[in-house]
Amino acid sequence: MKTYLHILGFLCISLNFYAQIKTQSTPNWVVDYDYEISPNINESELSNGVISLLYTEQVNIPEQTYYAKIATKITENVGIQDASTININYDPSYQQLFINHLIVKRGSEVIDKLNLDDFEVLRRESNSESYIYDGSLSAMVHLSDIRTGDIIEYSYSIKGFNPIDNKFSSSFVLDNYIPMGLSAIHVFTKNDLNFKLFNDDLEPLVTEKNGLKNYEWKLENTSAADLEDNVPAWKLLYKNLMVSEYQDWDEVVDWGTKVYDIPFTPNTKYKEVLDKIKSTSQHEPDLILNALNFVQDEIRYLGLESGMSAYKPHSPNEVINQRFGDCKDKSLLLVSLLKDLGVEAYPMLVNTYLKKTILDLPPSTKVFDHCVVKVIDQKGNEMWYDPTIQNQGGLYNTTYFPDYRYGLVLKDGNFEFDEIFPFMDNKTEVIDDFYLEAVGGNAVLEVKTVYRESGADEMRNYFKNNSLSGIKGEFKDYYNRLYKSVKVLEEPRYEDDSLSNAFVVYEKYQIDSLWNPYQLKQNYIAAEFFPYSIYDVLLVPNGTDRKQPFNLMFPMTKQHTVKIHLPSDWTVQTLDEMVSNDHFYYTDKVTYDKKNRILKGEYYFKTQNDYVPISDFNKYYNEVNKVSSNMGYTIYHPSVSLALKGNDNNFPVKKVISSLLWIFGIIMVVVVVGLFAFVILNSKKT
Repeated sequence: MKTYLHILGFLCISLNFYAQIKTQSTPNWVVDYDYEISPNINESELSNGVISLLYTEQVNIPEQTYYAKIATKITENVGIQDASTININYDPSYQQLFINHLIVKRGSEVIDKLNLDDFEVLRRESNSESYIYDGSLSAMVHLSDIRTGDIIEYSYSIKGFNPIDNKFSSSFVLDNYIPMGLSAIHVFTKNDLNFKLFNDDLEPLVTEKNGLKNYEWKLENTSAADLEDNVPAWKLLYKNLMVSEYQDWDEVVDWGTKVYDIPFTPNTKYKEVLDKIKSTSQHEPDLILNALNFVQDEIRYLGLESGMSAYKPHSPNEVINQRFGDCKDKSLLLVSLLKDLGVEAYPMLVNTYLKKTILDLPPSTKVFDHCVVKVIDQKGNEMWYDPTIQNQGGLYNTTYFPDYRYGLVLKDGNFEFDEIFPFMDNKTEVIDDFYLEAVGGNAVLEVKTVYRESGADEMRNYFKNNSLSGIKGEFKDYYNRLYKSVKVLEEPRYEDDSLSNAFVVYEKYQIDSLWNPYQLKQNYIAAEFFPYSIYDVLLVPNGTDRKQPFNLMFPMTKQHTVKIHLPSDWTVQTLDEMVSNDHFYYTDKVTYDKKNRILKGEYYFKTQNDYVPISDFNKYYNEVNKVSSNMGYTIYHPSVSLALKGNDNNFPVKKVISSLLWIFGIIMVVVVVGLFAFVILNSKKT
């Protein structure tokens, strides 16, 4: 009950939060800007009915104050909805919000809209779906009587830096998804700044007054940021500016080791957990794995990260008592347990999406969004673990670790990142057995899917978190999108080999709509078979006009075998093809077992990189389209009227594929030749 009261108290909003908002005149150190009402921008890039006339952010480090001023013009009535609502976010545990001014310009008229009674203070918690509660608030005001053509102008100041950080670092953006008339960033500091501006070569103007340096970046009439689909998360698309007072990563490590140094005397519950782990085995690999499993599966993920808690972990005693914690808490607990078990272990800071881009950033404590653990066993082997992942399988040295790529180990004397190459394939193997009753008749489909590594972890969690009836329904819906008329013959069942981390799922269905009218040949029916598990992950771009890298799923391997048990003997042409490049490897092979009348297609697809650079994009586009267009095969036969009686699936085979993979395009139907009165088979290849 105490835990729930703790959470409830954390989430409640008391009335004194309203006292955190005050009015105040603009700080005297702020650089004020005039702006053009009709800036020289490309109007064809305008969207959402608004134009940004001015956006400036200014930080005075000695005074620990952040200032912002925004001016937005409503060009179309659709822009009124969003522009008339203002949100300002802050953390009341260490910050105070001041509204400097709020006006609406309508022609020559200036309307003062600043009234604190109009503001609402709401608990923000944008990450609550991830069980992270950071305590931040949103001061919100809905402006009345806003019209097309109005200019909404406001400014505010937020005083207070997080006391956990003894040096300043932050990030800013100098453009937007819409054109901007004027954008400007100022940082006032007594110290030299490390900085990096992405996607622009603008250098700052540095001036000095009264012992305070003013770093200024200013851009006018910027175009809308060039945004494309499927861009790697590590590719920063905006004109992102990173600034920091930290001079090197040694200083960040020094900061982190102090923050994570939480002296504590193990309490009774901590000792009980430690003794239980020790009692299971004296073998180091077992101790590591048992400690990891305890922290992953017995300590639930929940972060109460207001103020200093956003960076500083809680004591392992506290985490054991409450049986919950965020990534920092769980990582420090695991490190403490392992050290008490005689295992070398350290917290490690990572960014879950920046990957190699993190190496281009100025040293900073703000570039990390996650904490994990590095372990070195007695043989000197290095392993990395994410304590926030549940129900992982594998041995201590085969446990899956996500592709975070780089991490900063909080160890005295460390000054560089660990580079962590993905050593797993994340392989999934699908085996389909189609038993055809007769040409034009029903079919029975038996599916065996073997998930390994991260796929096994995900499916293990999936089956733990969902009812069997719900899983059966979702599986059935998936195959209905492929074949439209599917009946479940057996409920899905699974086998879980957690040590080898292989999760096997078995399914069985009856398909009543496998045969359909064949559009390429009149009075014929056809059935198509293809490796849908590969189609699901085959990323086919919409065109060749591209300016940004193309993201790939990595690491990822799919092996799909399709076996068709034919009702009679068939004439078959065997095939064996391969496509290999720097980005993916693909093979397919068609064979025929005449004795048992089994037609078998074997497909294998593996990504070999996590993205396609612009220089290779055309080659990737051509080769992935080649694979997409020729994967799978079709069998067809002169129409059997009785077989199609009552079948309402009057659509071509192409449409079966496009309904499943509409984003990948329509798959070419195979041109086939063969013997009269027999089913004819071929796979069109290049």
